[in-house]
Amino acid sequence: MRIHFDRLSLRAKLALGFGAITCLICLGSIAVTGGGGQGASAVERYFESDARVADLGADSVAAMERARRYEKEFLLHARAAGREETAAAAAAQVAAQLETVRRHMASIRQLGGDPRNAETARAIETSTRLFEHSFMRVAHLHRRLASLSAGSPERRKALAEMQGSSNDYQTAADDIDAGLQQMRAHSGQALEHARTAARGAGAWPVWALAAAWGLSMLLALFLARLVMRGVKGVVDEGVRFAGRLAARDWSARVSVPRGRDEFAALATALNDMAGEMQGAHERELKRTAELERANRGLRVLFRCNEALVRASSEPQLLDAICRHLVEEGGYSFAWVGLPCQDELGTIRPAATAGDAALRGKLRFHCGSDTGQRGLAGNAIVREQQVLARAQYGMPAELGYTCGLALPLLHRGEALGALTLYSNDAAAFDGADIKLLRDLADDLAHGVAAMRDTVRRRLAEQAQDHQSRHDAVTCLPNRALFNERLQQATVHAARAGRRVAVLVLGLDRYREVRNRLGQEAGNALLKHVAGAMQSTLRGCDTVARLQGDEFAVVVSGLAATEDAMVVAAKLLAAAQKPLVVAEGVVSTTASVGISVHMCDGADPASLLCCANAAMVSAQAMGGNRMRYYAPEMNERASQLLALEADLRRGIENREMCVYYQPRAVLATGEIASAEALLRWRHPVRGMMAPAEFLPLAESSGLIVPLGVWVLREVCRQQRAWIDAGRAPAVVAVKLSPRQFREEGLATEIRQALSDYRLEPGRIELEITEATVMDKLDDAIARLRALQDIGVRLSLDDFGVGHSSLSRLRDLPVDSLKLDQSFVRNLTTDPADAAICQSIIDMAHHLHLTVIAEGVETQADAEHLRRAGCDEMQGHYLAHPQPAKEFARMLDRRGAPAVLCS
Repeated sequence: MRIHFDRLSLRAKLALGFGAITCLICLGSIAVTGGGGQGASAVERYFESDARVADLGADSVAAMERARRYEKEFLLHARAAGREETAAAAAAQVAAQLETVRRHMASIRQLGGDPRNAETARAIETSTRLFEHSFMRVAHLHRRLASLSAGSPERRKALAEMQGSSNDYQTAADDIDAGLQQMRAHSGQALEHARTAARGAGAWPVWALAAAWGLSMLLALFLARLVMRGVKGVVDEGVRFAGRLAARDWSARVSVPRGRDEFAALATALNDMAGEMQGAHERELKRTAELERANRGLRVLFRCNEALVRASSEPQLLDAICRHLVEEGGYSFAWVGLPCQDELGTIRPAATAGDAALRGKLRFHCGSDTGQRGLAGNAIVREQQVLARAQYGMPAELGYTCGLALPLLHRGEALGALTLYSNDAAAFDGADIKLLRDLADDLAHGVAAMRDTVRRRLAEQAQDHQSRHDAVTCLPNRALFNERLQQATVHAARAGRRVAVLVLGLDRYREVRNRLGQEAGNALLKHVAGAMQSTLRGCDTVARLQGDEFAVVVSGLAATEDAMVVAAKLLAAAQKPLVVAEGVVSTTASVGISVHMCDGADPASLLCCANAAMVSAQAMGGNRMRYYAPEMNERASQLLALEADLRRGIENREMCVYYQPRAVLATGEIASAEALLRWRHPVRGMMAPAEFLPLAESSGLIVPLGVWVLREVCRQQRAWIDAGRAPAVVAVKLSPRQFREEGLATEIRQALSDYRLEPGRIELEITEATVMDKLDDAIARLRALQDIGVRLSLDDFGVGHSSLSRLRDLPVDSLKLDQSFVRNLTTDPADAAICQSIIDMAHHLHLTVIAEGVETQADAEHLRRAGCDEMQGHYLAHPQPAKEFARMLDRRGAPAVLCS
């Protein structure tokens, strides 16, 4: 048997082995499927009938308990004077509950199934009617007793009849309870029967499947041993053959085994390949000898091959080829034309070299109109070279003596044409044409390779995108989300910032999907995904984990409470309505928040904590956010309250502006001031900017606050001028969000116009980090502000990541030394050297230097000696209200600081 097996081809061996393995696996799978079907049938029968009977029985028990409770209330109130209406209401409730029991029993009889349940249900219905009749008789007798006198025969007869009716409905109640208990016992027996059937049906198929897999593994190992015994010898000889070819031994050959299997065909093909390589090598040697006789051809080939190797794109390659043919080859004009997929077959000039004026005359086609083809069109259509020379005094084409068009052929397809022109009548002889034809072939292969590379790269990118993104929403999936979360935590640890994970679940997704279908559910997912993406920053990641669950990575947080602002935006985004064919669909969401290093250090822990918080939020009714840690929920509530206070404070004009003076270091005279925002909170008192500005920035309130500060400064400036005071320059700091607002320049112009203020009296401060983020856009915005006429200052200089080569492009008037350098100016030589360098550089760029955070006279003296222009800080004056700063302006002639 082994001899016959060895004679089989490799394909037959593999087909035989895999066929046997597949048969064994299929047999095991059939066994498992049969056993699973039996168990599923038993469970299905249970849930179709017996489970419903159990539920209706439980509801009936609850209804009877309520009926007995209302019975007791009736008896309690019936004996009390003046409570007749309450007793009547209780009696009506008893009748309603008995009707509920009868309705449940009717439903049980309609279900069919166990006939014992139907019989018991009829008995219970009869008992409820007896209960109701006897009880209502008792209620009637109670009302009658109220009108009968004590000791009368009628009263004694009514009492006796009442006792009999009471005994009747008590007996009926006991019968009902017994029937319900019997029905519950029948349901329990049905459940136990379903469990036993499911367990019995699933045991033996598992053993059958395990046996099939075991036999498959043994058969696979046996076949692998038989196949590898014959493959090893062929592989070893193939390795030796490849080694000789790698050593350029073109005489290497492989011995052909007996038989007609794949290895014999492979050995024959390898020998043919070696022979072809040997012949190609010999032809290459001959061609090299011929090329050495043509120096010009060698230069052209060298330059063009260099372009083929170094070019990174198809246009770059084609431009380089045409340029080398003209510059190195001496041809007058060269161009590469590519056919377009239009009706005329227009040939588009992809690259040209030589006389640039001729590019507009290249109007050729490769369609049916032969008169418009030209050399390039004929070469593409015929898929062969086309040579034209001047005849009878008429030029060949475009006014040149001769021209040659070579098709760029790749695998039988004409990609385009390389066309050359020359005024030399001896051009394009046999050697030139041969060289250029080879060049055209190389160029065609290079173009095809680049296109294949581009297609392959796009295909790989598409495949990678599909494997790492959700198919419905195109959001990152769990795998990509975990990668980005891991990266975010690493970056946050280096930068000393926080990373939060938010898990968002849609509260009504399942309801929408079940009611309107899967397409509506998918549309809702896409809608919410788009709304969330438009809400988040570009550096944040939103992903779909599963079903209706989304996850968000928010990085770069200064405090853990900042995640609450993002969560609020996500909740608002999820509530945006969606219009579908069936109408308008909307949903709410629940958000759970976990924070890196507070709730976990790895992605799995963070996701688990955020998901737990989300589930807790849903359990609390949904449409809310919840931190994983309880203390964070308290802090989040505080921040929400503070945000509400801030919105109310803006409306109630609780904000005010303080002014911190700035002095000229050389004279000590007050030169200007910086406007600083304060909040007169009705409960907390005066609040510094650090207590509420971060919240205003994250919530978007910083924009209206910034506009209010700008207008308030302009108003105060106008008030000082109207009072006869000489105006001073006041600096207003722009937040990053306010700086990026499209209507900023319009707001500034409007404020200056409303208060008739010269633009030079306002100075706008922008932090270095804000300007360096999207630098080109920032420069354009700064130039727009400069056109207004206001002064511009670069704040916090030295702590960002400015490119000194681009600093000269910034249209600013001054730099502000960050106080972190000024603070240690007299004790740290490094800070002193940095300050001196910044001052010198700024003066060379004709910029004013302002030092902030000056606290001592020693700092002021050091800055004055270093050549700093202005200063501000507590050494000069604390921030002051407008009235106190006005008094300092009135004393402007006197020095504000001591200067030596």
